[in-house]
Amino acid sequence: MEKDQSADGLRGWAALNVFASHFLLALFPLGFVHFFPWVAQSGAKASHFDGMLSAPFLSILWNGRFPVSVFFVLSGYVLTNAFVDLRDIDALRSKVARRYFRLGIPVFFSVMLAYSLMKLGAYHSVETVQVTSSAWLASQILQGPPDLGAALKEGLYESIFTIKHAYNPALWTMRIEFFGSMLIFSYRALAWPGRREIVAAAIYVALVFFLDPMLWPLYLAFLLGSHIGDMPRPKTAIHAWAAAVVGIALGSVDQSAIFAWFHLMPLEFETRSALYSVLGGALLVYGVRGGAFKRLLLGRVSQFLGRVSYSLYLVHLPIIFSVGCGLFNWMHSEKGFARESAAAMSLALTTMCVIAVAWIFERLVDSPAIRFSKAIFRPSPIARLRKRGSTSDVAEPTPR
Repeated sequence: MEKDQSADGLRGWAALNVFASHFLLALFPLGFVHFFPWVAQSGAKASHFDGMLSAPFLSILWNGRFPVSVFFVLSGYVLTNAFVDLRDIDALRSKVARRYFRLGIPVFFSVMLAYSLMKLGAYHSVETVQVTSSAWLASQILQGPPDLGAALKEGLYESIFTIKHAYNPALWTMRIEFFGSMLIFSYRALAWPGRREIVAAAIYVALVFFLDPMLWPLYLAFLLGSHIGDMPRPKTAIHAWAAAVVGIALGSVDQSAIFAWFHLMPLEFETRSALYSVLGGALLVYGVRGGAFKRLLLGRVSQFLGRVSYSLYLVHLPIIFSVGCGLFNWMHSEKGFARESAAAMSLALTTMCVIAVAWIFERLVDSPAIRFSKAIFRPSPIARLRKRGSTSDVAEPTPR
């Protein structure tokens, strides 16, 4: 089936959004208290940038939570769209078998990158916390000296199967990504077709709610993304843009007074915020599927970002904690630049660095990991023929 290149472009910008969010969280925590109330230490100094960073709707460009929800919606959409079109259970089995290797090989090397930088003394986040009073950045600092055995365990299995992610804190999403993938594969393979599918969907929602009462909306994202592939595309460009705009608005919801009526929903703050972000992410992906932002997302920059998006996500925190914090400390504390000026210059340089490292990582780690996982868990020849649309002369029993 034809690849949805707009989805790739959207994933690329979402990854860049997460990078920007974490960089700015480290330097201007007061600009994010509407999204994450705990991120600033007491006594944190206000900045001229705080008002802009917390501005309703504008903050969607760097709020961090929304793009993560978009990632999960896109995973549900992309991982199952071939099955939705072809009902090919063998292709689904192949994806299940290779999912750990697809995610885990790049994860392992990202943890080794973080460990190596720590061991070399290249992290400068402790000094940055002393200037910015970012409670978020302080919470990311490894407690104790780096340990190779602990890093190996985290890289090989803990970051995917447990909640341990001390060396690369961005890996908190990997457990959700892996188990969410397994759940949506199982759902698609076992759910009744047609109207009875709503029963299977209700079982899925109940299951994820009881498995993770706090973050169940993030698992819901996989279900919504998968069913975006079922839905007819928006009939007109107006419908597509309306879905995208409403989605962005929902993704902007925070603790600001302008969104006060959104908080009437009787859920915990984290759960409510995640739910709005997931619903917004689903609407945005649906709008993009219908052509919203098409010219932007099919452009060369967007497609490049999409290609390196997973790599960018995996390496961005080690680069922020080393290069980003180091540059900021040098410009602000040693060269005497104002905090805002030092932040702007270090952001520009760190962005170039993280994109360069992501490009190298994609070529040396991510792409080989994809090829390796596909080589050892290939779908059957019939499945490959069906994917190419060449099955007119091949008979295959309908999977039951």
